[in-house]
Amino acid sequence: MGCGAELINRLLGGSPATFLYSGAFRDRQTDWDVTYGITPRSFRVTCGTHSVATAQRTVAVMGDSFVFGQGIQDCQDLSSHLQIMFPHSRFVNYGIIGIGMDEYEMIVRDMIEPNVTDIILIFYGNDIAEINDSKKSLFGKLADMSSAFALLRKVKRILTIRNFTAETANNQTALTAEMATDKTSIFNNVASVLHANSDYFINMVEPPEENLRQFRNRFARLIGRMSAIVPRERIWIAEAPEATTVSETTRNFVRNLGGALPTFGRPGSGYDAVKSLANEQAVHFIDLYPAFFAEDGLYFPHDMHWSVNGHRLAAQVIAASLREHRLP
Repeated sequence: MGCGAELINRLLGGSPATFLYSGAFRDRQTDWDVTYGITPRSFRVTCGTHSVATAQRTVAVMGDSFVFGQGIQDCQDLSSHLQIMFPHSRFVNYGIIGIGMDEYEMIVRDMIEPNVTDIILIFYGNDIAEINDSKKSLFGKLADMSSAFALLRKVKRILTIRNFTAETANNQTALTAEMATDKTSIFNNVASVLHANSDYFINMVEPPEENLRQFRNRFARLIGRMSAIVPRERIWIAEAPEATTVSETTRNFVRNLGGALPTFGRPGSGYDAVKSLANEQAVHFIDLYPAFFAEDGLYFPHDMHWSVNGHRLAAQVIAASLREHRLP
């Protein structure tokens, strides 16, 4: 039965990573109400690709909600900005909300198109702080290669989001007055994570040493998979600066919700680890932190994600590195 279920899912749905991608959906939270556009392959729409007649390079942009552009209208996300800046190359947004190291490996293994010439991967602190290799059984590792299990995980993820949204709607105490001006409870990323762990943002910046150790091993393996597709000199790595270390607005919001705060103005040991590992693996590291620390208004006022201005600035910093290495 298991083999039959796997065969059916492979034939109808494809490889495990295909189940990570969803159709167009509406995302309503404190600071936004957006319906995301998608491509025929269920990737986030990247505006401007229709003008690329014959792309000289094809760039896969990978990551979680920062790359996907959570809260951002179509055409205002990082990949769309890069597409406009580099009209002779093609950018594909492989970002997915809520994923991490397991899913990055699945995407590289199953989804990267054969014509991809360059890969950009943007991490966030939870890629280290929430890594769980020590807890994953052999069965769990095998499940990562199964489309049938990928489908079950997708269903579970959808139900979890719906259940939490319903729970939050009945829990006004989880929201501040700023978040409930219309007396209607609205899902909020920050309220959600702090409800589960008041030290969440400290852990994003200064993850435990055991997590750093696991991440080092997984990083090397992930780069090895990437370098089997594109040369290492065409791999770019960055990390989204944690908002609570660069934005006073975000810090005040987290403080009002009772959350603990990391040190202001310091990227933290997790960020430093990503930079160091990129250098060790001979891939490019794009340092976003100085630019993000120097400007205001780069994050949503009640969220840890980049605003429109944040996506624009990230694209500008990344573009400078790409131009330095002659991306057309």
